[in-house]
Amino acid sequence: MAWRLQDIRLGTRLIILLFLAIIVSSAGVAIFLIQSGQRSERVVAFHLAQGILGAESENVDGFIGDVETVLTSVSLFPHFADLQPDLQRDVLRNLLAQFSYLQRLAIRDKTGESLALARSGTAAWMPPSAVTSQAFNTAIAGKMFVSDVHYAAGKQPVILIMVPIAPPGGRPVGTIAAIVGLGPLQSILEDVHLVQESAIYVVDSRGQVIAHSELGRQVVGRSFLKYPVVRSAVAGRPDTAFTKEDIYTDPNSNRVVGTYRQLPETGWSIIIQQPESVVFGPNYRMVGFALLWTILFALLFGLLGLYLIRRIEEEHDIAVKSEREAQTLYRVSQTLASTLDLEERLAVIAESLANLCETSKSAIWTIERNTLIPTVSLGLSPDEETVFRRTEIHMEELSEAARNAITTGKPICLEDAQTGEFPYREFAVRLHIRSALALPINLEHEPTGLAITYNPDEVRTFTDDQVRLAQALASQAAMAIENVRAYERERRIAETLQRALLPTVPPSIDDFEIADKYAAASSEAVIGGDFYDMFEITSDKVGIVIADVSGKGLSAGVHTAMVKYMLRAYAVDNPDPVMLVSKLNNAVYKLSGKEMFITLFYGMLDIVKKEMIYVNAGHELPLLYGEDRKMCTRLATTGTALGIVEDYKFEMEKIDFLPGDVLLFYTDGATDARRDGEFLGIEGLESMFCSAVSGDAHQIVDDMDRGVREYAEGFLRDDIALLVLKYRRHPRHVKQS
Repeated sequence: MAWRLQDIRLGTRLIILLFLAIIVSSAGVAIFLIQSGQRSERVVAFHLAQGILGAESENVDGFIGDVETVLTSVSLFPHFADLQPDLQRDVLRNLLAQFSYLQRLAIRDKTGESLALARSGTAAWMPPSAVTSQAFNTAIAGKMFVSDVHYAAGKQPVILIMVPIAPPGGRPVGTIAAIVGLGPLQSILEDVHLVQESAIYVVDSRGQVIAHSELGRQVVGRSFLKYPVVRSAVAGRPDTAFTKEDIYTDPNSNRVVGTYRQLPETGWSIIIQQPESVVFGPNYRMVGFALLWTILFALLFGLLGLYLIRRIEEEHDIAVKSEREAQTLYRVSQTLASTLDLEERLAVIAESLANLCETSKSAIWTIERNTLIPTVSLGLSPDEETVFRRTEIHMEELSEAARNAITTGKPICLEDAQTGEFPYREFAVRLHIRSALALPINLEHEPTGLAITYNPDEVRTFTDDQVRLAQALASQAAMAIENVRAYERERRIAETLQRALLPTVPPSIDDFEIADKYAAASSEAVIGGDFYDMFEITSDKVGIVIADVSGKGLSAGVHTAMVKYMLRAYAVDNPDPVMLVSKLNNAVYKLSGKEMFITLFYGMLDIVKKEMIYVNAGHELPLLYGEDRKMCTRLATTGTALGIVEDYKFEMEKIDFLPGDVLLFYTDGATDARRDGEFLGIEGLESMFCSAVSGDAHQIVDDMDRGVREYAEGFLRDDIALLVLKYRRHPRHVKQS
């Protein structure tokens, strides 16, 4: 079975939501602490590292400065430039003996000619001539030159330094150059006191290691450009803070955090790296401490909340049960409102009763003439249904206790219907009824029926809530029975009245064929106010009326009768269409006010002149088809519906009939016929009419009635009145050739 959130009890859901909220909030706190802690720790660690780098960069710069001082001290010898070459070489040898990092010394005059040369036994690198030329030009111009680092045999780093030789305040008269070993840098870095697994090293402008604080590391001369921090240093970007790129894995596979400082004079960079755990360890410990307290708080909060959750669950169960009961009763009331069929309504009651009482079978009797009549059942087998349908029970046959229960409407919880408490023990045995809930259906203390529900061959008890809800259903069942019976009574009266109002239409008048058809709406609808009439005004004039009175049911039938006989009375006084309709309009307006209005077509047919004058007061447009005209015409409206505007000025129109003309009158039930939500409409009706005009009047009205029903698929939502008037193609008084 698929898992759904709504299947979980409220308490469990609340606990899940609670811990999700705690986890999310804890995660948020942890993230915030980590980020803020990392920022603060990074700032502290960065400034500490930069402080060490600052001191060490001064030491490295001091070493280069010391070399420059040693070399320029040659100029301090009195008349050094005028000394003999042998004496100059002696000075150089003394320098080599005093400073072990000096491997080779050379003196040139201002023209570049070599004057003296001395070297130690370790000197092994001779700079290329291009480097030497560049160094000389720089030094003779009065500036110190420092070459790129070269890694001699054994990967010992060396550089060329050349400085000018000049008397105090004078111009350079020559240069002194030295090949300098960078071994002292190693000693400078080794003297730095770092935490375990930290390191400090110097790289040249190409990212190669010049010196490293770990003496045992064989990294001098190796390129460290693969590390982002070295690439940033070589690229000359200033280091202002720790970034993600500053965290990397060192050659020993340790996660470290690096920072650097550049040495502008040489183009070198000095870099210090520390273990990530050292830099961010305090922050992680702080986060762990915060999470521990958060979890402890969550557990405490969860324990304290369990009591409240249990109480909420109890209240929720009550609320859910009440909601379920309300929804059940609401669905029942909605379903009952959707149909006027008694058995359909009671079937809904039977099904709902079984659902509420958790049973599989139900049966309902209605009371007619003091007798329980089997009406509806649920879940019965064919044999059980036969037994049920044959079980009519007269009230006098019931026990006194059963009659009292039905009369008072008090439910009966039968522990065992086969012991004799049930009206018919044999019935209970044949339907396998043991425990059952018998529910009288009463309306204002008037018995209208009886319902039972049960599980076959099961002994059980019904809860107070089930009995209470069953009583609520019984009340709805009583209302359903009474409403249907009241509707049927009213429908029969209204239908009888409406049928009585329909005239007996003669098949013909002089040269005019006449046919009518009245189609009642489907049983679910209520009787409407459609009517039509034909009456003789004089020997050569006939009144023709078709109308639709607003409203439904008995009220519409009464108003229809009133309008019909008022119209006939006014026609006796003055049959002129305008005068008659105007008087009828004012009468309807005064008698009914805003409660009613009428659409009406009234025409006065002159059978001698073959013409009709008429007024159409807002009614559906009659359709006139002429064989000679070869077209269908809609007779226009000449005024508003009756009863809306007092003293309305109606207009009159006239039709001159030609042989073969057919006139169709109808009410809105025809145009409102629907199929799949689409109305037939006047266009559809007109098309249907034009296809049927070839027959006589009776064939035409039959074809129209059949066509409308077929379009509506047999379900008419409103009554339909049809009236056809056809002027014969060959009038009787015209002699045929």
